[in-house]
Amino acid sequence: MPSITRTALTDWLVERVAYYVERDPAEIDPTRQLTIYGMDSVYTLGLAGDIEEEFGVPVDPTVAWDNPTIEAIADYVLGATGRD
Repeated sequence: MPSITRTALTDWLVERVAYYVERDPAEIDPTRQLTIYGMDSVYTLGLAGDIEEEFGVPVDPTVAWDNPTIEAIADYVLGATGRD
């Protein structure tokens, strides 16, 4: 995984979630559950693939269900790379 800060990772995740739910990134709160924005299983599968592609981190398709906020997903990704 390229060197990335928690802030940069969180910002990237906000952008991706905003893309999937067709909202402005400013409307996405990284501390709120993704389901309130309409993230469903199809979107979370896509998000898992995006994470794998962008950061080279193998991610289970249930990552968003097991880590229901952007902050939790960021922690998971950083932890998986030993960069927590």
